[in-house]
Formats: sequence, C-alpha cells, structure tokens
Amino acid sequence: MAPNTAAPNTAAPNTADTASPAKRPSLLLLVGLAAIGPFGMNVVVPAMPALARVFETSYGVMQLVLTAYLAATAAIQLVLGPLSDRFGRRPVILLGLGIYLLGSVICACATTVEMLIAGRVIQAAGACAGLVIGRAIIRDVFGREQAASNIGYVTMAMVVAPMLAPAVGGYLFDHQGWQAMFWLSLLMGLVILGWSLRHLHETRQPNLDGEVSLSWSAVLGLLRDRSFCGYTIVLACSSGVFFTFLAGAAYVVTEILGRPASEYGLYFILSAIGYIIGNFLSGRYAVRVGLQRMIAVGCGFAAVGLVLLWGLSGISHTAALFGPMFVLAISNGLILPSAMASAVSARPRLAGTAAGIAGSAQIGLGALLAFMVGVLQEGSHNAAPMMIIMTLAGAASFAGFTMTRQSRGR
Repeated sequence: MAPNTAAPNTAAPNTADTASPAKRPSLLLLVGLAAIGPFGMNVVVPAMPALARVFETSYGVMQLVLTAYLAATAAIQLVLGPLSDRFGRRPVILLGLGIYLLGSVICACATTVEMLIAGRVIQAAGACAGLVIGRAIIRDVFGREQAASNIGYVTMAMVVAPMLAPAVGGYLFDHQGWQAMFWLSLLMGLVILGWSLRHLHETRQPNLDGEVSLSWSAVLGLLRDRSFCGYTIVLACSSGVFFTFLAGAAYVVTEILGRPASEYGLYFILSAIGYIIGNFLSGRYAVRVGLQRMIAVGCGFAAVGLVLLWGLSGISHTAALFGPMFVLAISNGLILPSAMASAVSARPRLAGTAAGIAGSAQIGLGALLAFMVGVLQEGSHNAAPMMIIMTLAGAASFAGFTMTRQSRGR
C-alpha cells in the first residue's frame, strides 16, 4: 500500500496559509455552523408517523419532510461550494443562515403538508451552507492530514446536536406540540447568525478574476479524478447506511414495535455515542495512522455492525436495532472525516467545489435511500427492507474504498 501521507496534486499551492491563526474561526463556531443543518433534519424524524395523522396524509408523503430536506441539501451544495471559492466563505455562509431562518418560520406556521415540505426545502437550502463551507474552511487553514483530524474533532462535537435532535424532537412533540420543534430550530439559527456576524472571519479571499470559476471544467476535472470519485463513493455510501436507518427505524419502532416517539429518540442517543467514539478516534489517530488505514478500520466496523443487525433481526426489541447501529455509528465516525478530507484535498484550490460535489453526493444518495426505505417499509411487518438497503450501501462503500486503493497504487 502506498504511504498514507501521499496526496493527489502535492504540488498544488498550500491553502492553509490563507488565514492567520488570529483570524481562524474557532472550532466551536464551526461546530455550530455545521450542526444546525443536521439538527433541523433530525429533530422532526420521531414525529413523522404522527405528523402523517396530523396532516391527514400517508407516511410515504410525510417521508418527503425528510427526503425533500436531504434533496435540497444535496442540490444547493453544488452551488454554494463553488460560490464560496469565488466570492469567499463568509458572505455565502451569512446568506445561508438568513435563508435557514426563513424556512424555519415557514415550517412552524405550516397549515398544510405542502407548506411544511416547502418550508423544509428552504430551511435545508440555507442550512447546508454551514455544513459544506465549514469543511472548506478547515481545509483552508489546515493541511490534508490535519484537516482530517480537525474534521474528526469538529464532527465529534457537532454530532451531539443532530444525534440528540430525535430525543429533543420526540419530547417536544409529546409535550409541546409539533410547532415547537421548528421554533427551537429558529432560535438556534438566530444564535449562530449573531455569533458568525461577530466572529466569522474570511479564510479565503474572493477570487473574482476567474482563477477558480463556476465553469463545468472545474467540476469535470474533479469527476475525472479517480481518487476523488473513490473517496466520494466511500463518503456517500457510508452515510447512506446511516440515512437509511434514520428513515426506516422510526417507522419500525413506532409503528411495528408500537413504541412511543420519545423512546426512539432516547435510543438514538446510543448512535450519538458511537459516532462520537468514531470521530474521537479519527481526531486522535488520523495524522499518526493515515487516512487510508482509518477508512479500512471503519469498513471493518461496518461489516461487524451489519452482521449483528441481521443476526439480531429476530428479536422484537428496540435495542436489537440500536445495538448494531452503535457499531455502525462508530464506523461512520472513523470513515467520514478521512474520506471527506481526502476528497477535498484532491485539488486544494478547488476545496469548496470538491466539498460541494462530495457533500451533494453524500446527502443526495441519503435522500434517495431515505425515500426508498420510506416507500418499501410502509406496510411491512418487519425491518427487512431497511436492512437490505443498509447492506447494499455498506457493500458499495467498500467498493469505493477498493477504488481509492487501486488509484493510489497507480
């Protein structure tokens, strides 16, 4: 295997010097920017079966509250990443936060399911700015291996919010009503916007002379890069395992097992703990061990988690779902920071564009798989549709990792 410190285009200019240490955003601010999107996505998940009854629609239609959010996140990242390369990171993030606030208000005031879905699309379009551009900011101020380490630390801390979101959403739905979930999202957005206005400094100067453009040539150049494509497949399919579980488990727990939404939310904390462990290990060992080995270990954990999921499938208890998901969450924490850092390092001068494409593939595939499991799971008497899709996504992730190894060998 090639040395793990190798990176494509090593002769590319080092963008880590674009921001002085005094101007580097704090990791805590980057956590907040990256967290509001996943929090807004996950907070509504435990209530979706009940919301279908509130709005007098089917679970398949209500599933669009999640899948439309994911689809909008995927599509808008393709625009925001290149925009941040051209006009700078700060203005694009501030614009995104404003759009997120508007979407949150629309969701809270929704009177029809169509209005709710539209609000979710607007909410997602704004929230993804912090998610995709935050990764580019890390790559702006750190080298490739250090970027993986810091993405790991940021994701480890960031994950507390979105992974606790189902517990918060379940509690708010049971005790305060469904609108409270979106008013809380609005409050979080206001806090992050105020913080960003005061402390978010620019880490990449605007590039208005066209050196980095919004042309198809930049996108096609990345898509021809076998290493970039391989890491993007790993990133998207590993996340696809999680998004499939996110969309299907709520139905399994509340409709098949007959448990309350709050129980689903509390068990979801177990996934948060697993993800935190994986990201802590990434932050601790990515530089020392190398990104390829971190991904390889993560693939091993994924295989173990999927075997456990099938082995415990005959047990009708919530823990039989979330125990294997704990192992799969560790896998995600090990794989995602290294895969993302490797993808955005393929061409450092196009870090924003690369982050946009990789993030779009990650969330886009998640949206597709979430929609598929929502349609297939409804009316099913067991978790088999969800488990089959999770297994296929895990296998595709390993295929992408094999692709990166072959590319590095060449």
